[in-house]
Amino acid sequence: MVPMTTSIKKPHLKSHYILKFSDFIRYRSMVEAEQVQTIDKDRLIHRIGHLDARDIAGIKEAVRNYFGFDIPDCIEAP
Repeated sequence: MVPMTTSIKKPHLKSHYILKFSDFIRYRSMVEAEQVQTIDKDRLIHRIGHLDARDIAGIKEAVRNYFGFDIPDCIEAP
């Protein structure tokens, strides 16, 4: 899980990504890849919206920049 915030601080950092407005993002918001966390999927109650391909690509790039590696779209189980 990559958290987002409406408190836009240090948007120039490569681990930050500014999201574009959508029907569920009504305020200027930023993803902070350095705050990534793992959570159990049972904690997810309902979906509030979908990000478009451009935002997904921007978030992946922010995570890559922070951790220094590539993120595959799909991982095959052994």
